[in-house]
Amino acid sequence: MSNITDTSTTPDTKAHLLATGYQLIAKKGFTAVGLKQILDTAGVPKGSFIIILPQRSLW
Repeated sequence: MSNITDTSTTPDTKAHLLATGYQLIAKKGFTAVGLKQILDTAGVPKGSFIIILPQRSLW
């Protein structure tokens, strides 16, 4: 996966995070993947994640 350096304003960041999460979960299983691993693999800072998906119910 390639890292994105400026993710705070790109609308594709949400799609990138979801795709990265899906790929990791498909490979390792749901219980083996955490949020930090998804964010690190996608190259997205945690602060950007909170801005993109502010409501916890959307996770």
